[in-house]
Amino acid sequence: MPNQSAKIDLANLMIRKAGLIRTVRDELAKQGVVYWTGLTEILDAIERARGEESGEQPG
Repeated sequence: MPNQSAKIDLANLMIRKAGLIRTVRDELAKQGVVYWTGLTEILDAIERARGEESGEQPG
């Protein structure tokens, strides 16, 4: 199903981007820089969705 494949590709891209953002945020935090409000909530929601998605896919 092409539409489903496109959704999965987009989700994977978003997950990779979130990982990069998390890495940058962690590095900035080490330097004492406060990251913008809401980023943690967004990343946590992506991680929850990722966990739910991996639980739903047939293995």
